[in-house]
Amino acid sequence: MKTVPLILILGAILILGCAGSRPQTANQSYAQNAPSNAQNALSNASAQNQGAAGVSQPNNASAGGSGTQQTPSGYSGAFQTLAQMDIPLVCDVNYAYQGKAVKAKLYLDGPAKIRVESPVGVGQCSTTITVIRSTVQDVGCDRKQITPGCDWYRSSYDPGKPGSASAFDFSSLGGSSISCSDWVFDAAKFDSPGVWCQLGG
Repeated sequence: MKTVPLILILGAILILGCAGSRPQTANQSYAQNAPSNAQNALSNASAQNQGAAGVSQPNNASAGGSGTQQTPSGYSGAFQTLAQMDIPLVCDVNYAYQGKAVKAKLYLDGPAKIRVESPVGVGQCSTTITVIRSTVQDVGCDRKQITPGCDWYRSSYDPGKPGSASAFDFSSLGGSSISCSDWVFDAAKFDSPGVWCQLGG
């Protein structure tokens, strides 16, 4: 008599236990296991740029390659390596200018679209803005003309010297100086509206 209630209780425990451990749906499994586009791009960049100029991210999940690490939320590395990831990034750049520590904002969309907003660069600007599109660089001031009649100074940019422009030079900064995260692309960041004046070079 006591055996029947005991068997019923054990049966109920087994049935409820199995129901509690149902398999994941395809969407749950994909959401947990699918790498982001940025992680795929990082893996590609690290495979192409192993070594001192590699991209690293602040965590212990190794992505392979020489000193390359990967997380879903941030990147650090040399300017050229970050640009070659060919994904939209927004970065903080810490560097020295005339002996003073400076922090600039960098927007990248591959090596051909670059924007830098810096408190130094052109003396008459409180914030110097440099916009680079392919082989052209425009340098201007935030919210004012750079000189009467000119919103921007325009000159050439050499893509063969990535990160080296007329108003900034990030080409030799160490990987820890540039800290980036994913950014939703905004084409307006790479516009230079208004009047530009051609400079030599």
